[in-house]
Amino acid sequence: MQYCETTIRPQRNGLRGYQLAARILISDETKTTTNSKGQNIMSNIPSHLRYTESHEWVSIEDNGNSRIGITDHAQEALGDLVFVELPAVGDEIDQGDPCAVVESVKAASDIYAPVSGLVVAINEDLESDPALINADPYGDGWLFEVELNDTEELDVLKDAEAYEELELE
Repeated sequence: MQYCETTIRPQRNGLRGYQLAARILISDETKTTTNSKGQNIMSNIPSHLRYTESHEWVSIEDNGNSRIGITDHAQEALGDLVFVELPAVGDEIDQGDPCAVVESVKAASDIYAPVSGLVVAINEDLESDPALINADPYGDGWLFEVELNDTEELDVLKDAEAYEELELE
């Protein structure tokens, strides 16, 4: 991890000596990029995950299951989430099919299965606090876990670099 420290010293209305110091964490998993307008943007795109064009992510857990969620880009576009409908444990889902719904104050959006398999766990915390997805989309805001039917399905998903290119389009 790297840190960048900066000091801001505003001098307004004769006030002197006011100082604001900030320490900003720069993670190896966060990339700074430039959009098509030449503006710098900060995207949180963890490099160890796989991504879909519809902005879902997949991680392979230590037990071999796939944990699934929506990307930082998706939660930001949706705005404040107020409701989540997840598949039930025991449901079979197929890659590319709608399997969950997230609703925000702006809109409702289907979540598409990035992989096929048996749903073995859901994030029950989202039932009472869907805003966990906004606060931590790659951590506490995960949606559900799937026991994979076919690990080769992971090969069609995008790595962080390819997803970053998609996000900038």
